[in-house]
Amino acid sequence: MLMPVPDPVIISQKKRLVERLRKVLPANAVIDDVVETRAYECDALTAYRCPPMIAVLPSSTREVSEILRICHEESVPVVPRGSGTSLAGGALPTADCGAAWIWNFFGRWCIAYGRLCRPRRGAYD
Repeated sequence: MLMPVPDPVIISQKKRLVERLRKVLPANAVIDDVVETRAYECDALTAYRCPPMIAVLPSSTREVSEILRICHEESVPVVPRGSGTSLAGGALPTADCGAAWIWNFFGRWCIAYGRLCRPRRGAYD
């Protein structure tokens, strides 16, 4: 499978995008180092790999809202990603993906009972 050709305009916005994201997220929640983003280049389906330009680790609904607002204002795509198991459809980032939105904080919002997940009290998405 051929990956889409990255948009050079979006790639050129990386520094500005990282700066804006770091203003609304904790420093460790914005991953822009090329080596570190490789951890998010694929899920359990390893036949297709493409590291995202940036990975973000939001921990609240407010942070998710800010990420989406900033990326929308910059016309930068966002790819939601779970824990990388491929069980939820296998989201694959592109090289010009401004934010691979990592859902590994989901356990804070729900309690898993085998194949069932019940939302925690007061949790919303």
